[in-house]
Amino acid sequence: MRQCLPVHPDNFQYSLYGYCKEGAENATDYIFADNYCETRFTALPIAIMVLFVFAYSFGMGPIPWVFNAEVYPIWARSTCVALSTFTNWMFSLLMSLTFLSLSQTITKYGAFFLYAGISFVGFIIFYLFAPETRGRRIEEIELLFMNETDQREQMALRQNAQRQTTTLE
Repeated sequence: MRQCLPVHPDNFQYSLYGYCKEGAENATDYIFADNYCETRFTALPIAIMVLFVFAYSFGMGPIPWVFNAEVYPIWARSTCVALSTFTNWMFSLLMSLTFLSLSQTITKYGAFFLYAGISFVGFIIFYLFAPETRGRRIEEIELLFMNETDQREQMALRQNAQRQTTTLE
């Protein structure tokens, strides 16, 4: 639905809904402003948004979901992915609920810088504590989160199971 802007009372159009509706008390005070503030840069925000969506879909869009799917052990994967999805949506909701009040309190720039700072802290934590999973099998990734004693026990169990499998063949 288009917004109307106040104009001279002798120059008006009517709409089916809203302030510009025919018969509304102030219908003569409003008009459709289709080309309001049109400049040569009007299409630039749309082009940048398309570029963002394109770049996001190949970069940071799918990476957290892929990382979630491979970093948890098989026995805990479904629960952990569900919890991380819940956490993701709760933080998205929290950001949506706080943006307007933050933008009034610390300005829009301040709100975006605050969110960027929180994201940067998350990046540092992720960089320091998340293991590199490139080139590793899912079974090996589970070992990254174990201490040395548990790793040795797990490897011994796997080797024993592998020996039993080869002797049965």
